[in-house]
Amino acid sequence: MLLGGVLFREKHQQVSMSLLREMAKAVSSSYQPIGAGSGPVGFFTTGGASRIESAPDVLITEDLDLATHRELSLAGGIRGANERLLGALYRREGWRFVDRLRSGFAFALWDRRKQQLVLAVDPFGIKKLYYVMDDTKFAFASHHNALLVLPGTVHRHDPNTGKVLRLQPGRVLILTNDSIRLETAAAQKTRETGKERLERLRDKQWLGVLRP
Repeated sequence: MLLGGVLFREKHQQVSMSLLREMAKAVSSSYQPIGAGSGPVGFFTTGGASRIESAPDVLITEDLDLATHRELSLAGGIRGANERLLGALYRREGWRFVDRLRSGFAFALWDRRKQQLVLAVDPFGIKKLYYVMDDTKFAFASHHNALLVLPGTVHRHDPNTGKVLRLQPGRVLILTNDSIRLETAAAQKTRETGKERLERLRDKQWLGVLRP
């Protein structure tokens, strides 16, 4: 299964389904992605309609393998079939709901009201997310090949532009209009070694260079 998306900086730019389809096809020609979004934000998944949520307040694409799905549904206060798990948890707890997730997961969430993007992966590295950013866009995918088809991804002259990076296990990336930062899920903080902590701090410093 593949998930991904694009966020353009300029509001007038449109994320087309053809672009999302091209990203999916770069990984496998057999993929038939389903897309959602509007204007400068677009997400896709190849895992079927159940893997993408488009609500008035959030847009979510996910790859979840949760051992405690029922418990999480109760914790999120889900009232019926029309409310989805991640959206419900986010509305209740903000991005910190990540601390409740178990087993393997990767997801992207666009908060339409706050204009905020949240990416997260599990602390065990079972699922993966890669991302790239430049002056015009931020893009992500669960396979790095999906990002290589984007214009400007490979930039030989500027190491801070067009470089595909992996979101490290247990990390949460939060992107707003004027900032980008890395947070660490509670489960990862209890597992990380001294070396991993240094790498986390280094990543935060590197991301500080990329603030628009």
